[in-house]
Amino acid sequence: MTSMLTPAMTSSDSQDAAMTLWDAPKGTVALIASVDTGLDPQVQLRLRDIGIEPARQLICLQRGPFGGPVVISVADTVYSLEQPIARRIRISPTV
Repeated sequence: MTSMLTPAMTSSDSQDAAMTLWDAPKGTVALIASVDTGLDPQVQLRLRDIGIEPARQLICLQRGPFGGPVVISVADTVYSLEQPIARRIRISPTV
């Protein structure tokens, strides 16, 4: 996968451009920038197992009403993530 950093963009610029998965509007196509290492180790392992790891592409398919889960597609598989986890995944939207 190609890097999101261009010669004109520094690592700190990339971090500033990142948002949490929870904040992503429906239809957002993004690369996962980071997964919070403060998450429970079992949760981190499960996220890696399903392909939610840095540099992977995802699509925000749907946002649940009233703070419901965010529905995403990663590697042609659909998952839903609740707010406490989605807020700890940072993404960088692609153009």
